[in-house]
Amino acid sequence: MKTWKTTIVIICAALLIMTSILLIFLSTASTLLSPSFYTDSLESSGTFDYIDENLEKIPETSFIKFPDNSSEELFEELITNFLEYIRGDSETLDLNASVDTSKVKDFFITRVEQLPVCQSEQISSQDSLEGICRPQNQTSEEFLDEFLERNNITILDKDTIDLKEIYDLKKGSEGRETLDNIRNAVSYYWLAVGLIAILSMTLVFLIIIISPTKSGLKLAGISITIASIITFMIVTITSFSIQNYIPQVNPLLNSIITAFADELIVRLYISSLIAFTAGIILFIISFFIKKPKRQPS
Repeated sequence: MKTWKTTIVIICAALLIMTSILLIFLSTASTLLSPSFYTDSLESSGTFDYIDENLEKIPETSFIKFPDNSSEELFEELITNFLEYIRGDSETLDLNASVDTSKVKDFFITRVEQLPVCQSEQISSQDSLEGICRPQNQTSEEFLDEFLERNNITILDKDTIDLKEIYDLKKGSEGRETLDNIRNAVSYYWLAVGLIAILSMTLVFLIIIISPTKSGLKLAGISITIASIITFMIVTITSFSIQNYIPQVNPLLNSIITAFADELIVRLYISSLIAFTAGIILFIISFFIKKPKRQPS
């Protein structure tokens, strides 16, 4: 092979190693857009079990209807809808949760009972919750019904709660604007993954056509295999040191962070293994390619 061809092939092989490493990391990052990444991590950390055991102890969630009294199914539905919007698969952000309206009313009645009773000279405000007090001649339930009707609050008339309103994700809100910026960034991320994949395939193609087919396949296979081994080493070194960077806040939070990190590391190992297998396959195929016969001079 001529010197200039050899130089180009070596450069292409070096670039293929770098693009393959980058592609492994970027493609694995797409798991952050998969609902299973979060459900598997939270399940392995025992988070769902903790929530289910303490469901009734949290007043703010006691009125939410959890299918089969399990928080996992509801979380999976919400995170699936959320990520569909983030990925651009859906134009609607659906974050509705079913509620037990009787428990919602009980929740508010409990809060009303904590209000001070109006003194004889006091007039209860019915327009806001600031400085509010409950009239002496009204029960908590009567006061709640009157307050909700006067302020046109229909929360007790619905069997669902829109979490977008609770978490400031309605259209036009600052939270929704941030979410849409993330959505745009994700679209650029997919574009970057596609371009790097095309670049990697182009480099493989160049290596094969510039050098003899047998040698080109062998070199491309070796390059991808080296990239997978380097990635494997980086992930292994990182996995050993990652515990030092996890903040020691509380046991549950630590287990959640550890579960997320472990899940991501496992998926990086899987991606490295896939790349390693692809490289070995190319290397093996090269042995079945016959060298072209030299033409007699």
